[in-house]
Amino acid sequence: MIKKLCCSVVFVLLLVLRTAAADDDPVFGDVYGEEGGSPGFIEGKAWKEQRLVLPAYPDTTSRDLIKVDLQLNQFPFTLYIDPASLSVGKDRVVRYTAILRSRSGAMNIFYEGMRCSTGRFRRYAFGGPDGFQVSEHSRWKYIRGGTGVSDSYLAVLRDHFICPSPPPGKPAAILRRLRTPNPDNFFYDEDE
Repeated sequence: MIKKLCCSVVFVLLLVLRTAAADDDPVFGDVYGEEGGSPGFIEGKAWKEQRLVLPAYPDTTSRDLIKVDLQLNQFPFTLYIDPASLSVGKDRVVRYTAILRSRSGAMNIFYEGMRCSTGRFRRYAFGGPDGFQVSEHSRWKYIRGGTGVSDSYLAVLRDHFICPSPPPGKPAAILRRLRTPNPDNFFYDEDE
């Protein structure tokens, strides 16, 4: 009992000392000037998503589709990206058409966006018999990873192919990474 009490007192003491030191710490201090301590801080513009413009519906038999080597052993689909749909918007969202093909040949087609700065994605539209159908309840969601998750390909895309995203209007670096069919792509170190 005394040992637990002593540990609790030490923990609280360390917490108090850390809080007191935070005022002078450039990482934990008053970075945003909320306490009037940073008069030079100027808040930037709030992020605003650009208007949705759907790309052409992909030809799922085209040889131009990029087969992405995800290296996910238990993932039941093969992922293809339509290079004609890949873009980096002024809002820094990377948008692309993803085609997930099962072993039996069934396909799921999505038009998605990914924000590297927040680790989120959004499904704008789903493929249907008449082309893209805009999702009525599309919203930004955090990318989950791990085994057994049907969207685990998103974490691999984020970590190894899409992020860091290049400047708006310049998707060439992402296309190059997507087309690299070897494990070394998972350890890229580019200055882009």
